[in-house]
This record gives sequence, C-alpha cells and structure tokens, in this order.
Amino acid sequence: MILLVLLVIFHMAIVVLDVIAIGMIIIYLPWWISLPLGTIAVNIYNQGAKCPFTDWENKLRRRMGMVEVDDFLKWYFVRPFMWCVKKLSGR
Repeated sequence: MILLVLLVIFHMAIVVLDVIAIGMIIIYLPWWISLPLGTIAVNIYNQGAKCPFTDWENKLRRRMGMVEVDDFLKWYFVRPFMWCVKKLSGR
C-alpha cells in the first residue's frame, strides 16, 4: 500500500510539473513555437498514449484487489471535481 501511495504521489508531481512546464512554454516562447508544441501534447493525450506509471499503478492495484485506473487524469482530477460539482449543485 505504501508503494502505491508513493507511486501516485510521484505520478501526480510529474503531472503538475508538466502543467507548469507547458504554462512556461506558453509564456516564454513565441506563439509559433508554443502553439505546435501544445497541439502535439494534446494529440498525444487524446490518442490514448499509455503511461508506464499508470500501468505500474494498475499492477499494484491488481495485486491488492483494488479497482484499476483507466486514465490517471480522469481518475484523480476530473472524477473528484465532477463529484464536488454534483454535490454542490444538489443543494
């Protein structure tokens, strides 16, 4: 369980650093460089590129009898956000 938590924390740190790096590219590079780089990054994500960290997490989850993660960003960012929106709008 500790290994799974450490892997998720490390993976989350990489995602956050990637977002910061993309923001810095947009700010510091001219648009004719940053726009193609951003487009490439979005296309890679949308085409379902497999992340090895998600595969490792799923192996650990399988060993512990837990539900597997199909998409790291949806599981840890989109799903909790949608849950909060649902709870807040249901008042």
